[in-house]
Amino acid sequence: MKLQYLVLSNIGPFRERHVVDFKAGTDSTGYAFFAANGRGKTSIYNAMKWCLFGEVKTRVRATTGSKIKPKKRPIIGEEEEEPLMNTTAYEDDRNPTMSVILIAEGEKGKIQVTRDAVVTKSSKRKYDTIKESLLVQVGEQSSSDHRAQELIESFFPASLQQFFFIDGEALEEYQNMIETDNISGLK
Repeated sequence: MKLQYLVLSNIGPFRERHVVDFKAGTDSTGYAFFAANGRGKTSIYNAMKWCLFGEVKTRVRATTGSKIKPKKRPIIGEEEEEPLMNTTAYEDDRNPTMSVILIAEGEKGKIQVTRDAVVTKSSKRKYDTIKESLLVQVGEQSSSDHRAQELIESFFPASLQQFFFIDGEALEEYQNMIETDNISGLK
């Protein structure tokens, strides 16, 4: 599977539209992002996971000898976890929209996944509504219903999602999972 393009709009620190061209000058199938802390590496990781699987969860963390279970990251809000949507877009735009487009090519052909979240603001923020949409195109086929997620999983199986996009901050977690063989066949 080769990633070709990633288009981010109003997600994490990425205000407006940003295009990442994965096919420029390389035939690689693996990519690494290197930058100082706070520059958007994890936001790119979260954008791809949200685009493909519809949610992003926090990592399992250990504190005072016990595990803190992962929670779904909110699209908007002022919760304990940082929201996925760009804060400036949410605060300043009339109808804030967050979107991610991922284009890849593999043995099954070309796939384009577009996932959007549009916020309808209310007079009190806690009553804001979010409408999410998903469009998947594989060759000449396109789907925006329940079959769309099935098309994604034919390219990117959800059971293996942690191996498509590895956040460097979670390498110890991946190493432990391989050592305990939580997913059969990894060893």
